[in-house]
Amino acid sequence: MSSEFSIIKKFFQQIPSDKDVIVGSGDDCAIVRVTEGYELALSIDTLVLDTHFTLNTRVTDVGYKAVTSRLRDLAAMGAIPKWVTMSLTMPQVDQDWLCQFSKGLCEAIREYKIDLIGGDLSRGPLTITVQSHGILPIGSAVLRRGAEIGDSIYVTNTLGDAGYGLTLPDGNTALYRPVAQIAAGLTMRDFASSCIDISDGLLQDLQHMLTASSVGATVYVDKLPLSETLQGLPRDTAVQLALSGGEDYQLLMTIPKKHIAQFELAMPTRVTCIGEIVEGSELIVLNLKGERYRVMQKGYQHF
Repeated sequence: MSSEFSIIKKFFQQIPSDKDVIVGSGDDCAIVRVTEGYELALSIDTLVLDTHFTLNTRVTDVGYKAVTSRLRDLAAMGAIPKWVTMSLTMPQVDQDWLCQFSKGLCEAIREYKIDLIGGDLSRGPLTITVQSHGILPIGSAVLRRGAEIGDSIYVTNTLGDAGYGLTLPDGNTALYRPVAQIAAGLTMRDFASSCIDISDGLLQDLQHMLTASSVGATVYVDKLPLSETLQGLPRDTAVQLALSGGEDYQLLMTIPKKHIAQFELAMPTRVTCIGEIVEGSELIVLNLKGERYRVMQKGYQHF
């Protein structure tokens, strides 16, 4: 019979590769060293069975997403990812499931050059909670509240692909293998006035930014970056997915006009201007004719 500690040792206890990890897994606490002149950025979130994944989802993808979906918040603030901790709750011990899950988890950990430095294992409904830890120079974090009137609104890569994946029987790469925009986050830190990651839908997350910054915005549907897959869908379907589809994990940034040329040149990934910050508090979406576009749903609601 497997115990909590034997499971942790077999599947999750690793030798830290980071010299700043003083004590990793296997003790009451992890102990890490923060480089002088830097501060910590911390974020935590939970993946829940039948909400974020299903029993039909490839287990390696669940493990991979558990890590990369957490790194997205670090990217949005311009932080360098360093460590993760994890709490895993499961109804029973399934050695095959644990093997595949830890394989995907470790794949993401190696890809992003971070360490799993501790966590917890419990019996209960299948849920995976991961906390990410990153560092950034003191005072350099890009927050939601910095958007100013006249700033241009940019997004990385394409929108709506993960939302489209939810309509498919087995999902798709964008949904279950999200890419954490770390390099883009580190680069935009030198140019952006505000930033947020798109997890609950473009419009919903943009509204969070607008509320925090006490400004309004205009978004143009003809400027939304769509993948070839979404371009093959009916236009209105694709636009609704781009505006409201969740779990894209792309960066949504506001860039002052004076920085645009340098920003576009420096960014390591595709970026697209989709609108601008305006006076007031309203979020306006315009169609190709300059008319207000009817939005069917603003984003994912947890409750």
